[in-house]
Amino acid sequence: MMASSSSFGMSGDNSNTGMGMNLNMHVNTGTNPVCEAAISAGRQHYAARRYKPALEQFTRAMRACACARGTKRERCACKDFEGVAAAGESIFHEAMYNCKCDVGRTFKKCDNALHIQALDYRAATFESLGELDRARKDAEWMLELAPRLPDGYLRLGKVARLQKKHEYAWKIYNAGIQVFHTNGLANSPKIQVRLLFLRKWTPTTRQRVDQKQQLYAARQPLQNRFARRDPIYLPPEIVQWIFSTLDLAALVRCLGVCKLWRDTLTARGNERLWRVLKFAGYQGRQNPPTTASLAKLLSYSGNDAREIVIHDANRFRLSNTKFLTLLRGSKGLQRLELRQPYEYLEVPQQHVICDQLKHLVLAGFDRHKSQAADHAAYRGFPYAFLARIADNLEHLHLIDIPARWSSPDPNARLLPSMPKLRYLRLEQQQLFPSRIQIMHIALQTPRLEQLWVHDILMTSEPLAELEWNSLWGNLKALTVSGNPGVNFQHLMAIAHLTSTSSRHQLQYLDLTFPWGDMEDVFDGSVVTQNTSLFALAQPTDENVSREHGDAYRSLRSLRLSEVLLEPTVMQRIFQTPLQDGSLHTFDIIFPLDTLDSRIGQSSIRHLKKYDWIRGASSIRSLGLSRFRFAMYPTSDDDLPLPKFLASFPNLETVELNTEYYEDAELVTVIHAIMKETRLKKIYQSCVHGVLLDQLQDLAESRGIEIVWGERPRQWPVTLEN
Repeated sequence: MMASSSSFGMSGDNSNTGMGMNLNMHVNTGTNPVCEAAISAGRQHYAARRYKPALEQFTRAMRACACARGTKRERCACKDFEGVAAAGESIFHEAMYNCKCDVGRTFKKCDNALHIQALDYRAATFESLGELDRARKDAEWMLELAPRLPDGYLRLGKVARLQKKHEYAWKIYNAGIQVFHTNGLANSPKIQVRLLFLRKWTPTTRQRVDQKQQLYAARQPLQNRFARRDPIYLPPEIVQWIFSTLDLAALVRCLGVCKLWRDTLTARGNERLWRVLKFAGYQGRQNPPTTASLAKLLSYSGNDAREIVIHDANRFRLSNTKFLTLLRGSKGLQRLELRQPYEYLEVPQQHVICDQLKHLVLAGFDRHKSQAADHAAYRGFPYAFLARIADNLEHLHLIDIPARWSSPDPNARLLPSMPKLRYLRLEQQQLFPSRIQIMHIALQTPRLEQLWVHDILMTSEPLAELEWNSLWGNLKALTVSGNPGVNFQHLMAIAHLTSTSSRHQLQYLDLTFPWGDMEDVFDGSVVTQNTSLFALAQPTDENVSREHGDAYRSLRSLRLSEVLLEPTVMQRIFQTPLQDGSLHTFDIIFPLDTLDSRIGQSSIRHLKKYDWIRGASSIRSLGLSRFRFAMYPTSDDDLPLPKFLASFPNLETVELNTEYYEDAELVTVIHAIMKETRLKKIYQSCVHGVLLDQLQDLAESRGIEIVWGERPRQWPVTLEN
């Protein structure tokens, strides 16, 4: 007979309690008829709420254990589990070894299951009587007798929770888990009932649970509250790693948590937390930092800030005083980014300043050139600043290029020599595009590896072929984008850039040609059978084949926009990197249908001319622009694009850009492509609204992602060996 499982709270028992207990490891499973009879009688009294007789029976069962050796066994008075837990020391060590009284010399540890069960039931009875101190003493006695069993930890943990000592209970459960991993814990049939009680008897908890997880389940209600620890007390390297993941605004807010946090985060050894200062935009009533607060912030880094980024210098109120404060507190500055200036900045007169700066981003500073009317004033910011840092600069990104760089007078351009510059990105956001002399820039940046020019008209001075081929011998990535307008000089500059000796090392080529009426340039075609953009100096087929058959042998990516290239010339120029397996990105621009041809015939014929690239295993990304195939296709001949794309075994990404399809018709084309290929992404900007939503759902069911817009352009490009 047994009482209900909930009768003893966490320590209720099942029908196997007593003689049939299944305890393994070091647990004593010897039988004792006197103990068993007393426990059975005590449980009956407990079920009838006769607590005093129940206590007498459980006490009788305890005294009948063989460990007492016929005498009365007292509990040890040396142990202070709560004090040990508060000090963060080992509860197991306290239970196992800390005993200086006669009890430890007279009696040994006892792991007899009936003895431990009788103590457990007596503690539960004291709980029912509301005598929690006596219940705690019995639970501690259980822990003293059998430190390697889970019963004592679970009972003492429950009593501590009833006494509202939740953190102490959490530490008791942690001690039991630690002992499990260190020494191993015996399986106790009572622990299953405890687990069911904690989980409120849900059906899933009735399944047998792995013994490892049982103490975890008992601890779980307290874990979220007490497992968290102040990170400041962690080892210094972990503290630095945690706070290094925060942005500057969050890091500054952490200073206000408490004095300990402020002192720790600003102490010596944590300077690197403050070496990256990224100031976001200031909105509403949020005030920008004062000069004094900037100086204080820089002092936390040991006046050695390495990176300063100000996205909106106007809202930041970046005055000359603040700018000078930032520079003085950044003796090891390596990256500086300033956008949207507040006022015209003057360059400090110190001889040694920013001598380690390698990465510079400036946006909008040319708008303040009106404050520098005379020639001498142009030698302020950004001209004099660039001149000061030019020797070590490796990465330069300018949005709105300096006006003097467009001067027709070479002596007035104020473009310093930058012998170590490897990455140059020039953009124009003003209404009227700027004009730069690309040859002059090439002369001043001999080691340039990557160039990006956006919305800027380029011009080139006539140079001897030998002199021209000596420029930019290390150029590996070239991007010309935007719409600066139609200009023959711009075309010639691009042609020269793609015809230098560096073309043998070019890996990434991304060109945009905003053609208008160019009939006076190349008879209406940028690249014809006899004239190649990539070989303007050698316009014949023979020269194209001889001089440029392997000129672009290192090419990895070719992206083109708004320029029609003859497929046969493209084959001669780019077949070598294709055969070598290095070319992985390629773009095809289709011609318009002529007035005397059926819809789709021009695109079908044009795609047929690209059979030389069909099935290339190296191709992973394709861009297709301005295509228009037959309406209502009835065969693959009317719509050859899906089969063409399916021929590439490793193709992952396709970009579709055409204005000659209605949304619904283009959806059918994309659907046909998805059925034939194993793509991962399709970029497009033609299908809108509900049709786009339906297309994305269909693509998702096939494991394909439909992305609105163009393929992203990487800057700087990750070069391949």
